[in-house]
Amino acid sequence: MAPRIPSETIEATDEQLSKRGRFFSRNKHQKPANEDEKPSTGDEVTKINTSASTDVTPVGFTELFRFATRYELILDFFGLIAAAGAGAAQPLMSLLFGNLTQDFVTFGMTLAEAKTGNATAAAQLPAAAAGFRHTTSKDAASLVYIGVAMFCCTFIYMTIWVYTGEVASKRLRERYLQSILRQDIAFFDSVGAGEVATRIQTDTHLVQQGISEKVAMCCNFLAAFFTGFILAYIRSWRLALAMSSILPCIAITGSFMNKFVSKYMQMSRQFISDSGSLAEEVISTIRTAQAFGTQKALADIYDTHINKSRQVDAQAAVWHGAGLAAFFLCDIFSLRSRFLFRYHSY
Repeated sequence: MAPRIPSETIEATDEQLSKRGRFFSRNKHQKPANEDEKPSTGDEVTKINTSASTDVTPVGFTELFRFATRYELILDFFGLIAAAGAGAAQPLMSLLFGNLTQDFVTFGMTLAEAKTGNATAAAQLPAAAAGFRHTTSKDAASLVYIGVAMFCCTFIYMTIWVYTGEVASKRLRERYLQSILRQDIAFFDSVGAGEVATRIQTDTHLVQQGISEKVAMCCNFLAAFFTGFILAYIRSWRLALAMSSILPCIAITGSFMNKFVSKYMQMSRQFISDSGSLAEEVISTIRTAQAFGTQKALADIYDTHINKSRQVDAQAAVWHGAGLAAFFLCDIFSLRSRFLFRYHSY
């Protein structure tokens, strides 16, 4: 017969266990609550975690590089310099190509006048031919040099920014997984089974696109934009001023397009995460689904999420196409203003 344990010993042991707490408790280092405070129930904890998970605080663009090292930031700086150089070289190539075309037109007019029997043009033809060979060879060599420099700069900034973007996104995925593993169990009540894996794949890829070569390409386009307008104002400030009138239209159109496209992209990612959660749950309980014969119903639910994502992507594509159409419409108006300027100047 087993020995009888006194009730005083059991009460003392329960009191020690209650004071000691659980081994895996996450609140064992926190201070004890006041006596007036009531312990929160499970529903309240779930509500707090749900509100914390839904209220996502947006971060600035520079905070996306928080996982980059100093070496990678230095590489990104040199990559931006290379991108700016490659962008600034594009208007220079257009200018040199325009000068080369003008040399061909001038020499062709002199040659045509010499063939018609103009003595002055015939006398100037040898000098015009020599000057044409000299200027064309010089402009062609300059185009080759600028083309080689653009190739080197483009290769440098694309390699640097793609490398740093891949490394930073890898660290971001690791930190995201570590943060998920440190959450309480109540946090996963409002998170689907496959949502974590889907978020790691889609959201981090989106962040990678934002901190990868697109940053350098944006710097490239800005350098080309400012360099082109500077050269335009130097060559013909009246025509450049007439073409500058379309800049507010382009800015307003771009802001509207980015607003709606980003909104629909977020909705599409949410539908994709829901479909991933459903697929993960079904695969984990495939025996139950097979036993009750619910494959068709679950497939229909999955198709519903996918169709919603496709519809949202279609709406985003419509706004993107409308924005590009507005851009080209602004270009048409700029060409019309250029034609009117040339017509009134003559």
